[in-house]
Order: sequence, then C-alpha cells, then structure tokens
Amino acid sequence: MTAVTVFDAYGTLFDPHGLAGRLETAFPGLGAAISASWREAQLRYTWLRSLMNQWAPFDIVTGDALRWACDRHGVDADQRLVSTLVDAYRLLPAYPDVAPALDTQQGPLAILSNGSHHMLQSACSASGIGQHFEAVLSSDDVHVYKPDPRIYRLVPERFGVTADEVRFVSGNGWDCAGASAFGFEVVQISRRAEPRERLGADHPPAIVDLRDLA
Repeated sequence: MTAVTVFDAYGTLFDPHGLAGRLETAFPGLGAAISASWREAQLRYTWLRSLMNQWAPFDIVTGDALRWACDRHGVDADQRLVSTLVDAYRLLPAYPDVAPALDTQQGPLAILSNGSHHMLQSACSASGIGQHFEAVLSSDDVHVYKPDPRIYRLVPERFGVTADEVRFVSGNGWDCAGASAFGFEVVQISRRAEPRERLGADHPPAIVDLRDLA
C-alpha cells in the first residue's frame, strides 16, 4: 500500500534541457549538443564523486560538467558565462504535465533529488509547484548521490514508513533501478525515447504523461 509518493526532480519534474535555447544563443549551432553533453557529464560526475567519496554540492558538479561540455565541443566558456548558466539552471522549467498531475495526487508528496536544497527550492518556486510537497530531500542531507542506497533511505526515515510503502517516480532509468533495488515501488515516466536499462531487474511500469499516475 502506498503511503507516500516521491518524485525525482531533474528529468522528471524539471527539464534538464530547458536551457538549450540559451546555449544556442551563446554557442550558435551547438546549443542542443552542448546541452546533451552537459547533462551526460553532470550525471557521470555525480556517480564518480560518490564512488570516489569526493562529494561536492550539485551546483559545483553542474558547473564542472558545463565546462567539460564546452571543452568537448571546442568552445570557450568564461567564468561569468558559466556562473550565469548555472544560476539559470536553478530556474529550469517544469514539464507541462507536472502542475496538473500534482493537483490530482492524494496523500503526502515529496521530492528526492541529487540537486542541492537551494537549487530545488528555486526551481519549485519558479514553477509554482512547491506547495505540493511535504518534504524536499536532497543529496545535501547525506553527501552522496543516487543511486547510493543512503539517499533513498532518507524517505522512510523522514516519513516513518517502510520502503515498500513508497511509490517513487523518475524519468531516469538508472534512478528507477536504484530505487527498485532499495525496495521502492517504482514508476518510470518516459520523458525521452530511450531503451530500458538492462541491470538484471524487472522493468518498472512506464507512463508517458505524469497525469497517468492518477
């Protein structure tokens, strides 16, 4: 029985490619490519930092990932531009289905994200969805990134429930795999046309619109 529904943030509620237009303005002809490389490096750096026990806040990781993406595509990003884009990342747009979907949900809702608290609070305020969540849980709380079990453990500790009473929703296959391994009931929101992860586990049910949760 579901006691609490928990959402990942980036790639689930907020579009991590929401700055592609600004990147295109800064780097004509390369906006989409740099956006994809930025996200790729951002994820990779969170996993590497967890494995190396060298945690850094998500905004630092995000800035480092942007610099790598610019290096990859042979363009120069000075410190002012990097700072401006990382600041803009705090205001990423929510996907169009998010607000109407949250309006239909019953019971306590929460966010569980690798994002820093201040980044998540800014994104929630900018998109007008913050009032829906009883808790916003972050890698800041444990200094490790998903899919490490220690970050998923924040949910049952915060709400006083067992893992199998948590419904976890994510648009990231690797995150779904980590949450399922921890014991959550998982639903994957298919934000992009990607194959399912092959990590030796059953695939979670998938939806294409967050309103289908209802």
